[in-house]
Amino acid sequence: MPDRLGFLKRASTEYVAVPVMAAVVVIAITMAWLNWRADTTVDPSSGSPSPSTALSDTGASQSPEGPYEGAMEVLVMGDSSATGRVGHKPEWPDILAEQHEWHMVEDVVAGSGYLAAGRGRPFLPRMVDRLQEVRPGLVILAGGYADVRLEGVTTAAIVKAVDQLVTLVHATRPSAEVVIVSPLASAGPGPRTIALARALKRYAGRHRITYVGVIGVLLDRTNRARAVGARPSAAGHEKLAAAIRAALDPGVG
Repeated sequence: MPDRLGFLKRASTEYVAVPVMAAVVVIAITMAWLNWRADTTVDPSSGSPSPSTALSDTGASQSPEGPYEGAMEVLVMGDSSATGRVGHKPEWPDILAEQHEWHMVEDVVAGSGYLAAGRGRPFLPRMVDRLQEVRPGLVILAGGYADVRLEGVTTAAIVKAVDQLVTLVHATRPSAEVVIVSPLASAGPGPRTIALARALKRYAGRHRITYVGVIGVLLDRTNRARAVGARPSAAGHEKLAAAIRAALDPGVG
């Protein structure tokens, strides 16, 4: 596996924008939106778990540790796995931002996912908005917890939604790295969670995208890292940050 942190460090100081014609960007965004609308037949209000308090998808939230002067922008598109229980700070995006001096932009909505709307909208329409506002060198996708709980939604349908999201990112920000984080499991993972994690790993391998498997990260005998629903504890966020960092840099344990 290549040293991806080396790439990211260079990108933060020697950011090279790959020109993209405005017409191509508009077409890519429009096609992604139309495909999402055509393929999504699930009623977002049904089958989706009741979301807890979370950041609204009406505006991106910056981590308290950023932005650092001249720092690379990193966009996290996620569900409750990127937020903590009440009073538990920092969360894994904040930990990574501080470690690497990134300008972290978080778009996190409880109960949302690649197809699930939660309290706002699924990832794709939110990503369309975010990519008009920020120029990320790294995009981290953390979802799936709510998607596997939607009735009538197959693993293939979720992976197709992931592909549309990745296609949009690459069409609008060709130089951006993409990282896919597997869905969380706060207890023993169910068969749908396992199936989605395996499918996402295969997809990432085919498209040379970094994949971070975190199904077992929060399962320890002390329960200190356990999540309530998809919200990890403080110890859980430390473990998730370490797992993502290790995936970006194989030399980091």
